[in-house]
Amino acid sequence: IEAAEAGYNYYRKNGHGPNPYQATLVLYELIATYYQLGNDEKVVAFADEILSLSEKLPLHVHDVNALILTASSSDALGDNEKARKLATAAYQLAEKSGNRHGAVSAANSLCAAYNIAKSDDDVNNAIYYGEIALQIGMKYKFELLLGSIMGNLGLAYYKLGTVESQSKCIRLYGSLAELYKQKQMWSQAANTLTTTGVMMYHARGYSYATQYL
Repeated sequence: IEAAEAGYNYYRKNGHGPNPYQATLVLYELIATYYQLGNDEKVVAFADEILSLSEKLPLHVHDVNALILTASSSDALGDNEKARKLATAAYQLAEKSGNRHGAVSAANSLCAAYNIAKSDDDVNNAIYYGEIALQIGMKYKFELLLGSIMGNLGLAYYKLGTVESQSKCIRLYGSLAELYKQKQMWSQAANTLTTTGVMMYHARGYSYATQYL
């Protein structure tokens, strides 16, 4: 952390000159370190600086990644509105510069943010962005993102509450469990199946849930 802070403070003091991209990379690494340590307050504190640097960049990669982390930390701190704004900014910047991986990550972040539903529109928005993330993620084989995407999108379909949407939730969670099995991630596979069973117990009753539990 000390090295990352020293590097970024140098840019703060002396300016980034003709290379705002390097300054953004250093700031992203600092944010990522705080995020890994669970220091959400520190992560969110850099949100405005990332947005300011983004205005100077011709391509948007590290700023998109940093905004996704600040969105997640904002949700962790209970500020869902800020999380949505930051994730939206990340998605728009990624789309603008053709950063497909960033766009998929940001769309997944938006799905997660809208899953903290306040209205029916929020659930629909969660499904909208989750489907974007899933379709593009599968097309370009962003396999490391697919587990999180399927989990968030499945939850959104479950929250929609219709028989059709809950069936879609089951299919997504089944695909997610299979993905974990293929990667021999047995704990995650078991947790996914257990979650599906609990959901189905509440939605359709005990006999249906026992297929998953």
